[in-house]
Amino acid sequence: LIPLPLFSHLRVFEAVAEELVSRGHRASFLLPKGASRLLSGNLPGGVGLIEYDGDLQAMRLAERMIETAGHDGPIALFRTIAIGAEATTALCRAGPRLLDRHGCDAVIGDQAEPAAGLLAEALGLPLVSLAAALPMHRDETVPLPYLGWPYDPSEEGLKRNLAGEMVARHLLRRQRQAIETGCRTLRLPIRSELADCLSERAQVSQLVEAFDF
Repeated sequence: LIPLPLFSHLRVFEAVAEELVSRGHRASFLLPKGASRLLSGNLPGGVGLIEYDGDLQAMRLAERMIETAGHDGPIALFRTIAIGAEATTALCRAGPRLLDRHGCDAVIGDQAEPAAGLLAEALGLPLVSLAAALPMHRDETVPLPYLGWPYDPSEEGLKRNLAGEMVARHLLRRQRQAIETGCRTLRLPIRSELADCLSERAQVSQLVEAFDF
């Protein structure tokens, strides 16, 4: 299980881990050092923890991501994206060895963590993408999940969505660079978009009907 090291994301993945264990599977979280304190203390036996680090700066990934996520505004957004890109790069470097050492045979990855998809592809493992927030659609009629725009499939709505995508590409430049770096590290065909790192096998979300466009 490869979630973002954030409280709400971990709660979603813990529910999945508990269900997997109840069905006889072994489930392990792959997290940066320092994120284990966010896990619930009542997880069942059979749920393990695999921690990774990189350089001294990467060892504080979890703390920095948690601290930044508690703030609003453009500066906090840029910092969150930058720290997330660091996490993706560190995961792509450390992940193959750790997943192989622990005998992992499948990956359930956070939609917001592109390294999960890259690692699964590099190791030839089945991948399921799990949406811990609003699901990320690649559809010109669907507004970006982190904007409060209403659904509008009209010509004006499509133009608005396209403009939003152009701005998002600029904001997510660090993430695209991290995906490209991860592809080189794992010797995969180069790509740069988060959508290209999601599962073609299954994408799972919990979504109320009003949010389903």
